[in-house]
Amino acid sequence: AVDVDYIKELSVDVVSKIEKIDTNINCSKEEYKSDERCLLPNFIDEDYSVFNEWLKKNKYSFRVDIKKLGKKDKGYDKKKIGKIVFQNYTDISIYDIIGKTLKISYIEK
Repeated sequence: AVDVDYIKELSVDVVSKIEKIDTNINCSKEEYKSDERCLLPNFIDEDYSVFNEWLKKNKYSFRVDIKKLGKKDKGYDKKKIGKIVFQNYTDISIYDIIGKTLKISYIEK
């Protein structure tokens, strides 16, 4: 704790830097291929709902193959219920998967 009786002068400098971010970037165009905002997120160990929301917000021209893993399926892990356990593309630009199939497997609830 500070005894304010001993403070003679107090100066506070506030610095604010606001950068405008272009949220209308088109990741399906080659010119944005290297932009970090156009990297396909790694959804492994994320809730399936996170992936589903991302998919709804981001409409791109690639197919999505979603596999639900039930108790009898190979790879089922009850500790990961509702989580994505497989994704065939990671660390790749969305541009590079246009026309391809993104495969996702998750543990069914």
